[in-house]
Amino acid sequence: MWQPFLWTGCCVAFLGCSSGGKSWPPTPRSEEEKQIITAVERAVLRQDQWDNIACVATKQKGGWQVTAWKVVHPEARGRNRCVPWSVRKLTMDERGTVLDYSN
Repeated sequence: MWQPFLWTGCCVAFLGCSSGGKSWPPTPRSEEEKQIITAVERAVLRQDQWDNIACVATKQKGGWQVTAWKVVHPEARGRNRCVPWSVRKLTMDERGTVLDYSN
């Protein structure tokens, strides 16, 4: 009974990982976003010793929400470079200070 639901969920999850033909991760849109990603790279290197990450940053009121994935297949393209279980969520203020760091 629950198998069709499980299959549908798997398909949705798989499609959710698709980059839709766009470059992934997206290129930073501003100098501020570049600086935030640089701060995230330093924080993830210090905390988890990940030296190659892919980041998606979203501007929020008073700061940034950033998702960082460990790149495990650098030769691959797009999201295939990363695995979903190697992800970190960071909240940064506008100066690039880490306010929250979670798995």
